[in-house]
Amino acid sequence: MGASVKIDGVGEAITDPTGSFHIDAADPQLVRSVTVSSSQTVDRVTRLRVPGPAATLTLMPTSLDLVAFDQMFRGGGVLHRWTSAPRVVFQNRVLQFTNISDIDYTALATLTPDADATSILADLTWTLP
Repeated sequence: MGASVKIDGVGEAITDPTGSFHIDAADPQLVRSVTVSSSQTVDRVTRLRVPGPAATLTLMPTSLDLVAFDQMFRGGGVLHRWTSAPRVVFQNRVLQFTNISDIDYTALATLTPDADATSILADLTWTLP
């Protein structure tokens, strides 16, 4: 694919045709900022434990053709359309994220501030219809 991968304080690499890359890191427990960029995708900035388990990062193409659309939005090649707007449920507990491969998260006692929750719900209410 040829995307540029930069890990703050660790190094840089260019991905191979499959999108894979490898960078050696001296400290195996540091969480670092990772930037992935290419001429074909929107820049992606995230945080990963370096080194950590193999991770897959989803990138968004800079242009969207029908093949890319099918891959992103159609499950099993079938487009599922809403016949009515879905019910909005807002979970205001903050979730603890510990590992990119986790599928379970811990809900903390911390709550999303009311102003933030109101803003998010207003955006969703405007967008969904």
